[in-house]
Amino acid sequence: RTITEAHYDNPNTWGRAFNISQISLGIGDGTTPCKGGATTNEDYLYVLYTKLGGETPDEMADVSARGYANGELYLAVSPNGGANWSHPVNLTNTKTPGCDAQLPDSTCASEAWATIARDISDIEILYIRDYEPGAYDEGIWTMNKVMYLNIPGGTTDAEYLCPYFPCACPCLGDPQCDSATNILDVVLAIDVAFRGASSVFDVSCPTEQTDVDCTGVTDVLDVVHFVNVAFRGGDPDVEFCDPCAP
Repeated sequence: RTITEAHYDNPNTWGRAFNISQISLGIGDGTTPCKGGATTNEDYLYVLYTKLGGETPDEMADVSARGYANGELYLAVSPNGGANWSHPVNLTNTKTPGCDAQLPDSTCASEAWATIARDISDIEILYIRDYEPGAYDEGIWTMNKVMYLNIPGGTTDAEYLCPYFPCACPCLGDPQCDSATNILDVVLAIDVAFRGASSVFDVSCPTEQTDVDCTGVTDVLDVVHFVNVAFRGGDPDVEFCDPCAP
């Protein structure tokens, strides 16, 4: 299937088309602590797929002598039901351009027909390493291996199980997320500070949307900052902190 890559940082720009196939889905079981232990991988979505071709010259050149693309296994992870995704990572990274299974020492390495475990405590994958890429009527017949890949979880911020998401706080100081701080945002801040309302976080932001001074809690000082911006002409760049600053 041909897919066009969308850039997460700018929905108005697009990458080149490439082929992905054989998609498999797993769901985090909550046994791996993420974000320094502040949360777990419970209900994270883990999407595994085979990618043919790609963005770089090396990826585009990874085809057999008969012109069939070698597959690579990629994994992308979402912590919030698919609203945001990590950058896909190549789990196999086996490049054999120009390979020919009929020649000695020229075996192809094409990963395909993969499946990931449904419940993700470790990332467990079964796949075929195809020594001659192509479908049943393409290339030549080969005896291929069934491979098993295990990436252990269970430890804090385990690699691949808790992927890095670039820091982004689009709704800080604007819990309605309508690109303006107004009376309704002030009311929401008051509800969190004094009325026991639930805190709300942007998925990649280290502080709650109403904690505009980045102290780790929404309190009366945050409400003052909201009021200053909403009613007194305060500058959000001055009144609100930058949680993503180094």
